[in-house]
This record gives sequence, C-alpha cells and structure tokens, in this order.
Amino acid sequence: MKNLLASLVAVAAFSTAYGQNNSLSFSQNGNGNQAPVVTQKGSANTGSILVSGDNNSVFFEQVGHDQKGGIAITGSGNNASVKTDHYQNETFLTQVGNYNNGSVYALSRSDHNKISLNQSGDGNTGTAYATNYSDNNRISLTQSGTGNTGFAYAYLRSAHNQIGFTQNGTGNFGYARADNSDKSQISLTQNGDGNNGSVTATNSEKTRLNLIQDGNYNFGFVNAYQGEDNQASLSQIGNNNAGYAHSSVGINNETSVTQLGNGNLGYAYVANGSNNQFSVTQTGNSNTGYAAAENGDLNWGRVTQTGDQNRAETHQSYGSQNEASITQVGSSNEAILYQRAGPLNTATVLQEGDGNRLRGLEADAPYDTRALQLGSGNSLALTQTGDGNTVQFRQFGNNNTANITQGPLN
Repeated sequence: MKNLLASLVAVAAFSTAYGQNNSLSFSQNGNGNQAPVVTQKGSANTGSILVSGDNNSVFFEQVGHDQKGGIAITGSGNNASVKTDHYQNETFLTQVGNYNNGSVYALSRSDHNKISLNQSGDGNTGTAYATNYSDNNRISLTQSGTGNTGFAYAYLRSAHNQIGFTQNGTGNFGYARADNSDKSQISLTQNGDGNNGSVTATNSEKTRLNLIQDGNYNFGFVNAYQGEDNQASLSQIGNNNAGYAHSSVGINNETSVTQLGNGNLGYAYVANGSNNQFSVTQTGNSNTGYAAAENGDLNWGRVTQTGDQNRAETHQSYGSQNEASITQVGSSNEAILYQRAGPLNTATVLQEGDGNRLRGLEADAPYDTRALQLGSGNSLALTQTGDGNTVQFRQFGNNNTANITQGPLN
C-alpha cells in the first residue's frame, strides 16, 4: 500500500499544472527515488518540494511570470535542478548534505528573475546561470563546507545580470564567467584557506568582475578578454596567496590585484590592447608584485608596495606611449624596470626608506642587470629617499631623458 501511494504521488508529480494563483506542495522521504518532475505554467503560482533522503533526483520548472517556488532537500548524493522561464519569477534550491549536485538557471529570454542556490556540506557541486538574451536577472550561489565546486555564468548576449557567488570553507573551487554579456556584475567571494577562484569576462562590454579571497594559501585569477570598458579586480587578505589579473585583445579595460598580508604574489598583465590600466597593490612584507604589458599602446601599469623586503617588477615591450609606475614605502625593497622596443614610454619610480635598489632583469644580456629603457623619446623619473640606496639604469635610443633624485627621508 505504501509503495502504491508513492507511485501515485510520483505520477502526479510528472504532470504539468496550468493556471493562475495555484499552490503546489510535494514531499518525499526515502532513498534512491527518481525525479519527480514538477512544472508550473501560468502566473502568480507558488510551489514547494521537500525531499529527505540520499541519492534522490528531483526537478522543478516554472514557466510564466510572478511565480515563486523551489526545492529544499536534505541528505547526501542527491541531484536537483530548478529552472525558470519568462519573467519576474523567484526560484530557489537548498541542499543540506554531502556530495550533492544542484543547478539553478534562467532559460532563453528570461528577464527580471531572482534565482538562488544554497548548499551546505562537503564535496558538493553547484551551477547557476542565465543564458541566451536573459537580462536583468539576480542569481546567487552560496556554498558552505570543504571541497566544494561552484560555477556561475552569464552568456549568449545576456545583459545587466547580477551574479553573487560565495564559498565558505577550505579547499573550494569557484568559477564565474560572463561571455557575450554586457553591463553585468559578477562577484565571487571565498572565505577560508586553500581555495581556488577564477572570474572571467569574454567578448563583453562594461562588465564588472570581482574576486575576493579571505584566508591563506589561496589562488585567484581574474581575466578580461576581447572586450571594452570592463573592470576586473582581485582582492586577497591573508598570507602566501597568489593573485593574477589579466587583460588581452581589448581597450579601456581595468585589471587590478590588491593584497593585504605577507609573502604574497601579485601579477597584472595586459597583452594586445590599448588604453588599459593594470595594477598591483600590496601591503605587508616579503611580497612580490609584477605589472607587465606586451604589444599595446597607451597602457598604464603600476605596482604599489608598503612594507619591507618587497620586490616590484614592471615590464613593457613592443608598444608606445606606455606608462610604468613603481612606488615602494619601506626598507630593503627592490624595483626592477624593463621597457623595450617602444618609443615615448615613461617610467616613474619612488622608493622611500633605507637600502632600496633599482635594477634590471637578472639575465638581460647584453644590457647586464641595469634597469632598461630601449627606444626613442623615453623618460625616467626616479626618487629614492633614505640611506644606502642604489641605482642601476641604462637607456638606449634617441631623445631620452632621465631624472634621478636621491636624498634623506623627510
């Protein structure tokens, strides 16, 4: 009798409900149950699916507008999916347990929807996205636990979307991406140690990417590729983190790495683009910061470091009218400058403290280890304040200028 009732419920669950102002409620207890597929079509409907057990599959879809509903599932090894079609719907998926798989998404041309996925436990996988001309959606993905994997997307000309992605715990991997998605905002926040995060925009314009990591031994990567007027920022708080910000084949993009702590590595890179800004800002000791540009004009790269025994490098090659800036406040810092094969480049270096040094690459034959500007119409402005500072510098080309100032601390 019990199995018969369960079968009747399952059959009903596979049906589709049409209409307005309807309310649907479904619950299931047990293990290894297969997909109650619930679909609501119409307007102003509500739906709720409650599942308890392991290794179950459940799917819920709302088609129409002004609908609210979702799935709450407790247990391990479950698979659940929630999708919305059309506009102004609110859908959710909540999973509590380990090794679950969950997804929430807005289908083609779905606008002004609110979609959320929340997973608590270890080893879970979550996916949230908006696709194919779906605009003005708000999508959130939250994972709490260890060893979780999450993906958040906006793509195929989906514009003005907001995606918020948060992971709490250790050893998590998070990936957020905007592809052919203009004027969207995507943020990934990871709290804990040993996390890996990546945020990317491809063929997008005026999109904002943010990656925030709070903890130690984290790896972060932000990338703006083939687009215009994008902003990609990476912030890391903690020690021994590695952060990379990259922009290529685009114009007017801004990429930045900001790190607070000791022993961090920050790298900002621009390739095959123009009018881009890229920066590394580090506060702490024994940090290393790189800012590099290749094959582009009118790019501006800067490294700013506050603390002792830091190392800053800026490389620019095969471009013109590029600007490089290094600022170091502290003692025993080292700055490395390399500008090559481009006219009208400028470099500004400020070192404030004792025992600082400006030099070039270690193996820059035949130019030895002196800081280098190669080309015509280049300029250098160097200021060192404090005692025991050194300069190693060389210029090759015509109409170059250099102003070097050394003096006591103010």
